[in-house]
Amino acid sequence: MHRFELTANCSMTATEARQFFMLVTITSLFVAGVFVSRGYWPILPFAGLELAALGWALHHHWQRAQSWESVEINDESVVLTRWRRSDVVDERVELPTPWTRAALLERGNQLDLAFARGRDRHIFGRFLVPDEKRALQARLAQVLRQTSNRDVDQPASQNTGR
Repeated sequence: MHRFELTANCSMTATEARQFFMLVTITSLFVAGVFVSRGYWPILPFAGLELAALGWALHHHWQRAQSWESVEINDESVVLTRWRRSDVVDERVELPTPWTRAALLERGNQLDLAFARGRDRHIFGRFLVPDEKRALQARLAQVLRQTSNRDVDQPASQNTGR
């Protein structure tokens, strides 16, 4: 069995994200307070909106940073699993190994790595950069070929049909 696990590369811990947000909040409210003290009170709601947007973005980033994906390939099946957090399975798909292939799909400027079976497509590794997707696709295709060829005991040319 082959197992691949992918996690997002998050450069900040939760504590660092909170510290960053607090630093920006204190600085922003200090600057807004200086302008409010000079009579420019309309700046305060805009500072609040900016801080709310920054807080939402940091929260969203941290939620995505906790997600991860895995693929297990064995002789019978390819199992794709996506977790939102370490304890919550978001999606689990099982595909038969002999009919599954790893493919790169180009849609405009976006490159997706997908497991394909017929017309079914299951995107994998959404947070990888294009070069990482290409390298992983090549490795997954190699593993799928090796796993599928293990079931073939005799070459087709030996079957004469007599």
